[in-house]
Amino acid sequence: MPVCDGGTCQREIPFRITKTALQMATGNVAFSVANVHRELLAVLAAAKCWNLAPPQRAVTFKNLCKSCWDKQAASWGDVATYTLARARTTDQGVFLQVQRPDFQENNIYSKEAILSCVIHELMHFWSNDSVGIQAQKGVAGVDWDEMVADVMGFRVYQKMYRGTPGFTRYLTPYNTYCVSFDRMKTQFQNIFGRLWREANDRNKLPPAVRNLIQAKIDSQGQQIAAKVPAADALVIVLQEYFLTWFFSGPDSVIWDGRTALRIQTFLQPDNLNNMFPVTNVYQRYDGSNSAHNI
Repeated sequence: MPVCDGGTCQREIPFRITKTALQMATGNVAFSVANVHRELLAVLAAAKCWNLAPPQRAVTFKNLCKSCWDKQAASWGDVATYTLARARTTDQGVFLQVQRPDFQENNIYSKEAILSCVIHELMHFWSNDSVGIQAQKGVAGVDWDEMVADVMGFRVYQKMYRGTPGFTRYLTPYNTYCVSFDRMKTQFQNIFGRLWREANDRNKLPPAVRNLIQAKIDSQGQQIAAKVPAADALVIVLQEYFLTWFFSGPDSVIWDGRTALRIQTFLQPDNLNNMFPVTNVYQRYDGSNSAHNI
């Protein structure tokens, strides 16, 4: 059986994640941090974010029993928040409370629930300063940092495990966050129609959003616009916006540098609420696992 990583603690624990494997009582499950990072870069390229290549910073995993987790939570100074958490990521590494029932299905520890969580947490770890967009938590009622981490975690998990026996679902507590970009596209299709190609429609948008889209068109958008529908093109723009902020920081400049648009300008309640019904796209999560087929 695996044992706890808490100092001299040698308690047996139900699973242990390392850089090269998921160790369970029933045997090891294929996993590799290097593979997660490689697939992350592939997902970013597929999202047309060619300028993003977050470095593979070495990660430390701490697999903790309940007792050691409580001690760790006390060192963070927020026991009430973290007592029931299954995981927390800081710039020091990924901490897992491995005895949490969130990692189980039907009272059996689930490799899908465990690895979905681990890959989600690695997105946080490789984000800008390992904090991503946390400073904007709650703006317009959305946890934007968790949204991006779950979208990227879902896509990386898909690339790693789709078609692998025993893996059919991505399981995290963020309900529909992992498919929020797809939901966004549907909203754009319903609301904007010809937005991408029609300047008159763009002029109806808040200035920060209009400038964002115009900058993309000026730099490389015409090539994209000629190939994909308007709603798809707008999602490409916004994906790049969110992902650049998440991985490169709030002062990053989008695209070719000619438009010195600070990324956090976009993430304001008025801009977001004027673009689409935010609560329909980014629904509040309730903390219980939701399954999404891969």
